Amino acid sequence: MGKMSYEQNMRRQIQDFGFAIETIRRRLDEGIDNRTKVEAMAQIDLLEHRRDDVRHKLDDLESRPDGAMTDVRAELEQEWNDLLQDFEERLGALP
Repeated sequence: MGKMSYEQNMRRQIQDFGFAIETIRRRLDEGIDNRTKVEAMAQIDLLEHRRDDVRHKLDDLESRPDGAMTDVRAELEQEWNDLLQDFEERLGALP
């Protein structure tokens, strides 16, 4: 996958992640007890911060030459996969 395709794919995944977060926020407004809601919102804040870090690294990738892509890409993919796993562990069990 070329650099441009990779960047577009990652941006689409980041956008989809944002949609998933918004879906959970709406579910939290639908009658979940306050304690669970507060805990979930704290987890969402953490996950959004990490998502923004990935987005910033992706932005940095744009300005780098194609030859530097391999190292940054490996780091991005590791952070992204960790973020998705944490998302499932932290928020996947919400009612």
